[in-house]
Amino acid sequence: MSQFQRLLVIVDPRMRHSPALQRAAALARTGGATLHVAALVAMPALVALLPAEVQARTCDGYAADRG
Repeated sequence: MSQFQRLLVIVDPRMRHSPALQRAAALARTGGATLHVAALVAMPALVALLPAEVQARTCDGYAADRG
């Protein structure tokens, strides 16, 4: 067991097999750590003009389409 219990890697969802993601997966696998992946996407600016409930559905749908 390594000194790490959890690892976080932040990725661009367009780069599914980036070197950073591959290294993080290897480190987590070797050390028995949990790997958390955050894929950051930019939302269109006009989403801020929508009602809150519609914003949430839009964001969820946008992330699902991009992932």
